[in-house]
Amino acid sequence: ITAAAFLILALFCHRQCFNYPTLLVCNTALAILLYSIVNLSIAIYMFIWDQQETPNIDSLCSMRAYLLHLTISGVHHSFILQALQQYAKVRQLSCFKHVYCQIGFVVLQWTLDFTHALPVLLTGNMPKMPRENVC
Repeated sequence: ITAAAFLILALFCHRQCFNYPTLLVCNTALAILLYSIVNLSIAIYMFIWDQQETPNIDSLCSMRAYLLHLTISGVHHSFILQALQQYAKVRQLSCFKHVYCQIGFVVLQWTLDFTHALPVLLTGNMPKMPRENVC
């Protein structure tokens, strides 16, 4: 978590270090940081839920599941972007050379991450089981 915070801070403080590989590394660090926060919140919730004698069905279970899917897909897709950038560098493709395209790929990645599991959240297809500790 600390390393991810330092990478993101370095991106904002030192503009001369800004290039596309650095942006992709910070993108991955941000995704891993968010994933760690979501996992920690789920672990804390599960610990509190286990302490209850008569557990209640939580209405935020689908939201936690959505955030978990969102962050893990962010981690995977950021690694895919890094691989595509390396492929484009080796093959000398021009699609990754323009700054607007580079930032556009990262914005498109997060847009797809936010929307791919949204139907599950909106339809409520991840209910919490009354006796189980999972959604």
